[in-house]
Amino acid sequence: MGARDTVIEEYTAQLQACMYQYSRAIYRSIKDLIEVKEGVAAACAFIEEQIEAGALDGGVARCRATTRKGKPCQRTPLPDRDYCPSHQHLERSKVAA
Repeated sequence: MGARDTVIEEYTAQLQACMYQYSRAIYRSIKDLIEVKEGVAAACAFIEEQIEAGALDGGVARCRATTRKGKPCQRTPLPDRDYCPSHQHLERSKVAA
């Protein structure tokens, strides 16, 4: 690793430290204006929705159907389809409608 790389790494570390301090200063100035518990609950709910929708599992597609209990189907859809083998009849009825 050359001197230039070392300088770049030191500069990057300095920028990260400054950004952290800036972020903390913003948080300290607004923390009394927000309800942290509500914010965390909203973030958790959003993440759970994204997980159920299959958005956070590496881009793996999920069947668009729901189970009898109202939860999203966790199976992988057929290639170039929206539904898994168990729910493929829903795609046919969607096309017919």
